[in-house]
Amino acid sequence: MNQSFGSRPHPRLLVLVDDWYGEVPDQSTIFPTVKIVRSLNEVRVGDFDVVLLLGAEAPVPEGVFVLQISEGDTPTNWHRRYGYSLQRSSQPWSRALEFKVADGLDQECETLVATELWPYIEHEDEKSVVALVVDLMYGAPEEPEAREQVERSFHPLLLDSDGNASAGWLARKTDGREWWSLPLVVEDYVPWLRMLVKRWRAIDPNVFPESTGAYDTPDWQTSGELEAVAAIRALEAEKAQYELDHGTRLAAAEETLRLAVATAAESERRLLTETGEPLEAAVQDALETLGFEVAPQNGRGKPLREDFRIKQPGEDEWVALVEVKGLTNGASPSVFGQVVRHHVNFVAETGSPPDGVVVIVNHFRNDPPSGRARPFAGHPDEVAAFAENGYRIIDTRDLFIAARGVADGSVDAEVVRRTIVDGVGVLDLK
Repeated sequence: MNQSFGSRPHPRLLVLVDDWYGEVPDQSTIFPTVKIVRSLNEVRVGDFDVVLLLGAEAPVPEGVFVLQISEGDTPTNWHRRYGYSLQRSSQPWSRALEFKVADGLDQECETLVATELWPYIEHEDEKSVVALVVDLMYGAPEEPEAREQVERSFHPLLLDSDGNASAGWLARKTDGREWWSLPLVVEDYVPWLRMLVKRWRAIDPNVFPESTGAYDTPDWQTSGELEAVAAIRALEAEKAQYELDHGTRLAAAEETLRLAVATAAESERRLLTETGEPLEAAVQDALETLGFEVAPQNGRGKPLREDFRIKQPGEDEWVALVEVKGLTNGASPSVFGQVVRHHVNFVAETGSPPDGVVVIVNHFRNDPPSGRARPFAGHPDEVAAFAENGYRIIDTRDLFIAARGVADGSVDAEVVRRTIVDGVGVLDLK
């Protein structure tokens, strides 16, 4: 048997650092062999198992695993298949607000995306994204099916709403070696290396053995080492169980939220989005939640009546007219004329004026509620004249918040009713 010299234990890590990159953390607890260089010309890359690119791009040859932390491109010669070359290429920035974890990730990888990727890019106004460039190699025939197979070699980790990936990985078909790409803003990549070593062990257990030294086996460890290893194993098991339980609880909570959103769209949220009968139904529910007795009037009598008449509980003599308006644009003072006609018709019908007239307005209903102006904000003189006659105006946003507060017990319904009964002009129910 021929002797060999200069052998180093596996896995072996080669770190290629760009000149401007900062301090490189110690990796000896993960890799027993580590070498840091500024150029691949300083070493034979094939002597190593993993190449870590920190702010650097380089033509890394096949036969090694790669983790790249940069905004640059991967070389086109790293992945070839069916006459195509495949590269990860930096693309224009994503300005999306919402991102989602890609499908198909295992629990540990999904956790890292949530804890060791998203927090770094969350507050970036412009987030770097990666994409694949699939080039037909010179002289090779175009084959759409082959091109599609090459494109499927890329696996995103985190996607914006346009399908742009902020990180991802690709693997060669020949030997399973993977190239992982994370954005440069990721400062702590050690958790990623730990996860990848476990992942790559399944691909090549000889390169990534469970034990990396003669004294890492229980047979030759001290009692202190054995206790420490046992504690680590217990914590890892505890973490795995927590992640399993957390995933189950999170899925249940997300399903509950989905059902709540669907229910809200057919109930309370109609106060903020609807017009016509759906809005009237939502207003009736809200007023009844506040404790009013609500009697629908649409379709009753001639001339056409207001939408509702409401009474205070226990006060049969008190009655107010309610007109509901859902508008795409801002509310117009023409609404006041319609309400005045309802007032006059009520007097002709009953012989006495109503105790109150209330206009409930859902205007700019297609806009986000937080950005809407107050009802009739551009018509202060008309609002003042309206208020002099004892009329009230209620924004459906206020009604939504008040009814929600009464329903969850944080708001006193009697206080809200008294505001409506005693107030004039544009009411503030909050």
